[in-house]
Parts: sequence; structure tokens; C-alpha cells
Amino acid sequence: MKYSIETVGDQVTVTLAGEITAQSVKDLKNEVAEAVRKWPDREWILKCDDLLYISSAGLRWLLLLKKQISKEIRIIGVQRPVMDIFELTGVNRLFPIERGMRKISVEECDLVGRGANGEVYRLKDETIVKVFFPGEDLKNVKKEAEIAHVVFELGLPVVIPYDTVLIEGGCYGNVYEVLGSKTLSETIEAEPENFDRWITEYVDLYRMVHETDGSGKALPSSKDLYRRYLSESAGWYSKEEMDQLLRLLESIPDRNTLIHGDYHPNNIMISDGELIMIDLGDFSTGHPVFDFLATAATQANLVELSPEYAEVHTRMKADRIRKGWSMLLDQYFPDRTPEERAEIDRQIRLFSKLKVACAPAVAKGISEQLMRDSINDVKENLIPRIDSLIGTIDW
Repeated sequence: MKYSIETVGDQVTVTLAGEITAQSVKDLKNEVAEAVRKWPDREWILKCDDLLYISSAGLRWLLLLKKQISKEIRIIGVQRPVMDIFELTGVNRLFPIERGMRKISVEECDLVGRGANGEVYRLKDETIVKVFFPGEDLKNVKKEAEIAHVVFELGLPVVIPYDTVLIEGGCYGNVYEVLGSKTLSETIEAEPENFDRWITEYVDLYRMVHETDGSGKALPSSKDLYRRYLSESAGWYSKEEMDQLLRLLESIPDRNTLIHGDYHPNNIMISDGELIMIDLGDFSTGHPVFDFLATAATQANLVELSPEYAEVHTRMKADRIRKGWSMLLDQYFPDRTPEERAEIDRQIRLFSKLKVACAPAVAKGISEQLMRDSINDVKENLIPRIDSLIGTIDW
């Protein structure tokens, strides 16, 4: 085994790696005992991210250490095999213990899709992992898993989170159970003859989400999300332009319905014939237009702005993206006349540029040229029309 002892302020950290056996624990015990004599009143932390095994001799050393130190000893970064030993022997009841994140590699895994803040890979054990881009705060990563639990408890078909993991290279990820599944995009491309059937189920799930009340749940509001995204994108706009975008945002009626936030066929998986939603980072509550504007951003506007990138983003051919958008409007608004649906289509396409306006915050992986084209699209085709959009949502 390997170990090190370091002190920072009033804290002593012992980093443990490898296997603590009856033989290897002897040197560890002596060196730690000497450190205890030097710093008996300091806070002690045992860091176990790379500890693979601990024997009964190692467990007895932990109990001895507990008697020698007056302050609490925290054990952190405990991996599953060692945690199993702690739980089996009852050590977990004697110390405050924090589980560690397991480490995985996606180097040889299939890329399922790419979103605003990460990529989704299919793992070999029939699970998927959403790998967040470098620099993403761990709190945000864990928050997305918490949202998945909330939505699952509401009875909606979403991926079930397993754990938060550390990806080789330094990124964080969330692992989800999706047994034997493909994305809806993959299925549509493989079964073009069943296109109408799958889009109908896709629309039914869309409506199910919007018929679910999210009041009182631990979910952010869609407006709060967009306020943050616009704030993070402010450097691309003048103060007057930003004021106009915020005015449009605030004009959207308030609702408590659930919003997926990035609903398109590559964020839907099919497991045993059932549609399952993934990429839940923008799940929120608000008016359904927030979902439509996000869907239209890729399935209506992006496919016109850059068909090639739209195909990469949604993993569907451009002609099928356009047809799917048309069917979504027809089936979601069946009681509207063709003329009324055409007007709703026009409204949504313009409102969707509000999502495009947030591209610096939500589409960090796109090319610099596409970013500039997106911002110019907002400045030329949305901001001058904002007055005509205020108060037009009547559905």
C-alpha cells in the first residue's frame, strides 16, 4: 500500500492507496502514531479515493486511532468495495463516512449524443453516462441527478440515476440505467417506415410532460434558467438589446407545468418499446412555450440555419427533422385550424430565437462561425420583432 500524511492549518490528512493488509498496516500505524503525538487536537481526515481493500488488522487500527484522537475523524472518498467492508463490520456507524466517486473511462464507448453542457455515452454494462464538459461545478452535476429523482417520482418515464462518477481526464459524469436501449433518433433512422408511429408517441410524451403539475417540487423555474443564461451571454449584446430580450422573457405567461428544456429525438431513448427521457439538466416548471422554443431551436430554426449541424445535434436527416416538427404541431394542436397552427408555428420560431440568444451559455461546443451566425440571427430577426410578440401567446 501507499500512504502520505500532510497538514494544512488545523487539519491532518492521511491519504491511503492500495491495500491495507496485516503486514502493510504496521508502518502506517507507527507513522500515524507519531503524527498523533505531534497533533493530537487537530481534525483528522482519512482520504480513501484510491484505497482498494482494508483487512481486519486495518479495521482494528481505525478503532485504535479513534481512541487516540480527541476530535472527530472523517473518512472520505470511500469506494464501493471498501464501503461494503465498512458496512458489513459496522465501522460505518463509528465514523462519519463519505462515499467516493468511482472512476470510469469512456474512451472506447459509443457517443449517443451531445448537448449544451456535456456528452452522453453508452457504457458496456447497458447503462449510459452523461459526461459534463470540463470545469462544470460538481454541485450542478449532482443537481441534475437529483432532478431525475424528482421527475421519476412524479411518474414520468426518465432515466434512473445510479451514481455520480469521475471520468478519466478530470470531468464529472452521471450514470443512468437504460437497459438495451437506442435513442429515438437512431430508431427512426433505422426504421424510416415507422416514422409516423414514433413521432406520434414522441408527441404523446411531450403532452404528458406538459400535463404534469410541478408545483412544490424541487425544480427551478424556466424563467430563472433563462435569466441566468441571458446573464452569461450578456457580453454579446448591448445593454439595450439585453433589456429587450429580458422584456420578452418576462412577458411569457407563468405556469407550473413541467418543462424538459431540450426535448428532441436524440434526448429520448427507447427501452423495451417505451420512450425514456434523458438529458434532464434543464428540467423546470413554466409555460409549455419554453419547451417548444427549445425544440424549435433545433428542429425548426437550426435546421434552416445549418442543416449539417442540426443533423449532428439531433442525429436525424434534415428532411425528417422538418417533417417531425410539422407533425408535432399538427398533433399537439389538433383543434386549431391550419391557419392558426401556421401562426403558432411563426410565434414559436421567433420565440425560439430566445434560446438561440443564449447560445454563448448553452451551446459552448459549436463553432465560432455558427456562434456568430446565431447571435446575428437574434439581432436581425428577433430583437426588431419583440414588440409584435409581447402578449401573443394564447395557448
